[in-house]
Amino acid sequence: MRIAWQWRRISLIACAIVIPVMLPVPATAVEGLFPVIAMPAEMGADPVIVERQNLLHPIASSIRDLGTSSDPEFSVVVVDALDMSITVYRAGSEFQSARALYEPLLPSGVTLRFVQAVMSLRDVDALDRELSSIHEQLASQGVRLTVWGPEEYGGSYVVKFDPKYTPLTAEMLRADSSDSAGDARSADSSVLQRALASGNELVLSPGEVLSQGNRESPTSPFFGGAAIHGPSFADRPGHFVTCSSGFPVRSTVNTSTYYLITAWHCFRPDSRVMYTQWEPPGNVAFGDVSSWNKGADTAFIKLRGSYRSTPHIYNGTLQTTGWLTQTATVTGWENPDAGNIVCTSGYAVGQRCNLKVGVLTHWTITNDYSTESTTVYGSGAVSLDNRAASGTGQSGGVVYRISGTGVVSAVGVDSAGSGKVTCPAGSNTSECSIRVYFGLVWTLARDNNVVFAGWA
Repeated sequence: MRIAWQWRRISLIACAIVIPVMLPVPATAVEGLFPVIAMPAEMGADPVIVERQNLLHPIASSIRDLGTSSDPEFSVVVVDALDMSITVYRAGSEFQSARALYEPLLPSGVTLRFVQAVMSLRDVDALDRELSSIHEQLASQGVRLTVWGPEEYGGSYVVKFDPKYTPLTAEMLRADSSDSAGDARSADSSVLQRALASGNELVLSPGEVLSQGNRESPTSPFFGGAAIHGPSFADRPGHFVTCSSGFPVRSTVNTSTYYLITAWHCFRPDSRVMYTQWEPPGNVAFGDVSSWNKGADTAFIKLRGSYRSTPHIYNGTLQTTGWLTQTATVTGWENPDAGNIVCTSGYAVGQRCNLKVGVLTHWTITNDYSTESTTVYGSGAVSLDNRAASGTGQSGGVVYRISGTGVVSAVGVDSAGSGKVTCPAGSNTSECSIRVYFGLVWTLARDNNVVFAGWA
């Protein structure tokens, strides 16, 4: 079936939820110009950072591809646009041969560094598979895993469990892995057994923060793809808008200042505070909208006090184990080409993948708290399997390309959808669309002193 991307007069669904009554906001595709929005001085343009990220991310992608295919010790590649460096984390301490492998990919002016990793990406993948395979067996023993995977670049593999239930022990993992390991999984089981014996490759830890901080009830450090809420409507106390958090970013002007991105149409212009919960006592005011770009339907939530964000997103799929807590690491941003396959993630319908990017287009969107509308310039993606691409409540959520196991590249910010389809089972909405429209994160990188990756 041919998909026409030159839309005219189509109906859109704004991807936000109004509680307790969901009020999808209609909008219409239009022809128009991208409006130039003046940004506060703190968030001023920094073309140097943008230029550096444009240079570094394709290089990092090439290194990642080469490492995955040709370097069994490869773990992860990390870019730093502030000092124009690329760091390759590898298991083992011998870097001379690795330098000969990777250095030809770097242009002059880019520094290549190596850091010893605790384990290789291949071993991390094996542990991912093994933990996923024995998860239900652990649950039958009363263990509730909250999240598993490396927490730091090249770091130990951390398995966190809910301390309110049966504590996870190394003996449980050894027994369950040995009991359930068949021929197809024997290699993965061996990696787990070795990691348990190593003393530093695998760490078991109570997950108090992560068991509380998830898509439904986020806490610091804040991730993308979680539920966030605006204040009550001025004329309807107790009614408010629920959206999703977008990509976490950090200021390059003041590196102790953190933000979450969301959609412009999700916040109340005369009261810019954003909350983590629907009702007291959990409705913590975690930040305030400090700047926005209506032309991209994006807004920056400046986090309050000691709250911080971290370059991770929730990427669990509805009705799968750990959909509320599964995460991926953001390694940078990229501008998508037509034909790219991307994913979205947010509170309404979780992660939705197999979405094909179309050409640039315009649409209009109305702020959920006011009658103000704006023209948005961005891109769209359509589901290739005729299923939901997004839904009401996904606004502000993350659009990304999966660039490796557990890592993603930021692409866009969920804005609206069109083409109503049945929502997947377990959705937190009844309004879903086959197409999603999103503002492009390259406009945020171009116009703001922020980075999308590179800090813990």
